[in-house]
Amino acid sequence: MSNIPPSTVLPGLRFKQRFPLLSLIIERWLLSLVLLFAVSALILGSLETLPGDFATTYLGHASRQTRTLRAEIESAVAALSTTTRICF
Repeated sequence: MSNIPPSTVLPGLRFKQRFPLLSLIIERWLLSLVLLFAVSALILGSLETLPGDFATTYLGHASRQTRTLRAEIESAVAALSTTTRICF
C-alpha cells in the first residue's frame, strides 16, 4: 500500500484496509442474506412441487379429519385474502 499513490486506490479497497473487521462483518452479513434467500427459494420450490395439499399429505386421503382440516385451511385463506389488500 505504501508504494501506491492514494489517488489510485479504489474506495472499497480503502475501506477494507481502514476497517478490516467491519468490512468482514458486512461481507458476511450480505452473504448470509443471499444464502437465506437462496435456501428459502429452494425450500419453497420443493414444497410447491409436492403433489396434493397439506391436509392430504398430513392426514391421508380418505380421512374425515382431512375434509375438516381442508375446510379450515380454505376458510382461513379466504378470511386472510379479504382482510389483506396488497396494492402494486
